[in-house]
Order: sequence, then structure tokens, then C-alpha cells
Amino acid sequence: MATIHRLNPAWLRTLTKPGAYFDGGGLYLRVRGPGQRARAFRYMVAGKAHWMGPGRGFLRR
Repeated sequence: MATIHRLNPAWLRTLTKPGAYFDGGGLYLRVRGPGQRARAFRYMVAGKAHWMGPGRGFLRR
């Protein structure tokens, strides 16, 4: 079982380098550039990786 590493909100605000940052529970924060972020779930089907976004407003405060 993977260890869940909840992403620290203070650290997330500093991210500008494009990439996918894993939380350990199946969710990622995908960063495409400054101010361009999206949450996504990565899953596998027939050996291929797929990404699913939860939609607008997911986990929004």
C-alpha cells in the first residue's frame, strides 16, 4: 500500500515548474506553468495511462 503524502498548501503555491505532483492516494496536481494548475486522477486501462479531471470546483475552498 502506498503511503499518502498530502501535499502541503504552502509548498503548492510555490510550484511553477511543469509536472505532475503525486499525493500518494491516486490524485495528482498537474502544473503546466505559473497559474495553470489542475487536479487529476491517473488510472490504467489495458496497460495505458489515462487522466481524469474531477471538474470545476473540486475541493475548492
